[in-house]
Amino acid sequence: MALPDELDAKTAPDAPELTPRQIEEKVSKDLENWGKKADALREAAVKAIAAAKAHDKDGIMNVGEAIDNACEQCHVVYWYPDEKKATPKS
Repeated sequence: MALPDELDAKTAPDAPELTPRQIEEKVSKDLENWGKKADALREAAVKAIAAAKAHDKDGIMNVGEAIDNACEQCHVVYWYPDEKKATPKS
């Protein structure tokens, strides 16, 4: 949660991310989908915890991509949906 004076702030004037207020509005209108994305992150985190408790370094490494993907799937919708995607050069 952002502080009141940060609700409409961006990291830079031309930054591609939404403001905290815009993110909250977007999430509140899409709670079911946001919940699914949060569940995907939780599931990946549970696997990471299990691997850590088992001292399974390969397991930790293997779940890292799932955590990264879960984060990115949420961020691209709720944090910086207007960010320009790099297009492959032909």
